[in-house]
Amino acid sequence: MPLTSQYCRFIILLVLSCSAFSQSFQYTSLQVPGSSYTVALGINNQGQIAGSFVSNGIQSGFLYSNGNFQTIACPHASFTIAQGINDNGVIVGWCNPTGSAQGFIYQNGSFTYLSYPGSTLTALMGVNSLDDLVGDYQLGKQFGFAYRNGVFKTLGTARSAVGINQSETIAANICGARCHGIVKAKTRRGWVVVQKVYYPGASSTVLGGINDNGDLSGAWGPTPDGQQEGFVYFKDTNTFFGFNIQHSPDMEVTGINNSRQVVGYYATGTDLHGFYGSVTQ
Repeated sequence: MPLTSQYCRFIILLVLSCSAFSQSFQYTSLQVPGSSYTVALGINNQGQIAGSFVSNGIQSGFLYSNGNFQTIACPHASFTIAQGINDNGVIVGWCNPTGSAQGFIYQNGSFTYLSYPGSTLTALMGVNSLDDLVGDYQLGKQFGFAYRNGVFKTLGTARSAVGINQSETIAANICGARCHGIVKAKTRRGWVVVQKVYYPGASSTVLGGINDNGDLSGAWGPTPDGQQEGFVYFKDTNTFFGFNIQHSPDMEVTGINNSRQVVGYYATGTDLHGFYGSVTQ
């Protein structure tokens, strides 16, 4: 999932601060049994993980909880991708039960579907515990959106909205020839950009998630040896922490919870592996 292929007034530029903080990352690989493609995409504050895997040529979503995998598959769909999970166990993502891709909301064994009006594709990417949703839709071009109380709101120039926290602050991405992340805060006038996110020295930066503290996860690249590396941004110290697993050419940190537990994926050869872990500073 290279950066260039991502579904891509109060501005504060984020810069890498000089810091004496000692940062560390510990992780565990996550692989659905029998799958050579597993990606972990979202994590809630209970440590439950949502993601996607491929087995026997079919892509399905999964819930990983208490050491067990549960398959999430939309009825009559040829693929299902579970992207996000909130503290109530609500899972969101996208699938194609009617032929065209649309967002889904999964809770207590039941699916509800959601499509942006007139769009050719809708993908739900994140959900908070107020059941606010964010995602992407295609209508000629791709745009990010928020959905709250039955109302859709397009998020301006954002091409992909990937996460929303309890204060309804949204992590999103703007992509053209290059990508950079943005953070949009909720005001009485709607969502406004309060941060632009550039990993120091990177050509492209994409966000994958946001927690209630304003910490961010994502990926940047290319590295000096042409790879894509994951990162976490610590809001309280205004510092970035970039890291890689097994010198992977393709890695991203896709989700982060309030305890700074993170999830994501990394590549080895032609295989994709999910992971979960924790970052500290």
